Amino acid sequence: MPTFHFLTTFSNKNIYKRTLMETRLTFFVELSEEGILDVMRKLNNLIKRTAEKQNVVCVDINNLIPKTPEYYADELHYTDKESELIAKKLCESLIRSNFCNKV
Repeated sequence: MPTFHFLTTFSNKNIYKRTLMETRLTFFVELSEEGILDVMRKLNNLIKRTAEKQNVVCVDINNLIPKTPEYYADELHYTDKESELIAKKLCESLIRSNFCNKV
């Protein structure tokens, strides 16, 4: 189970302020910029807790993908480079977890 990825974080929000603002105006009009980042953090925490409770592999994509524009087409969408990296990380995690032998 992968976490949700997001370009902007609390620590880089000043760097990607315009991208975050565009995302807010498009998808999250009712939330402040801080609110969007808080929702993303809470969503990923929920994904991690759910994976743990269900005893499934959780791949923390959000922390594995560098927070740079070469990996993000915009705040939420992958570039080809990010897609390749996500596929690689998911495969590595499934192999490490011995998932293929359990199916």
